[in-house]
Amino acid sequence: MKKIFLETHNINNLKSGFGQFNLNLIKALANQSEFVNDYKIICNDNKNNAKKELGELVMYHKYWQITRYPLFKGENQV
Repeated sequence: MKKIFLETHNINNLKSGFGQFNLNLIKALANQSEFVNDYKIICNDNKNNAKKELGELVMYHKYWQITRYPLFKGENQV
């Protein structure tokens, strides 16, 4: 099974075009039964906003924003 990781931090602001685009893209992908059988959709979610909007349609990866900076990344991440 292939995995698709989608950046979802823009869902925090659904009044922006990119927030709406992210939300609708994920909903459309998750509702395609032939797509869901071949791919696992994973969204990052640090404030549970994506989970509130999408429910159990996709899997979630919890992250902390501080880990986006090089000093706080693990040794194997560059």
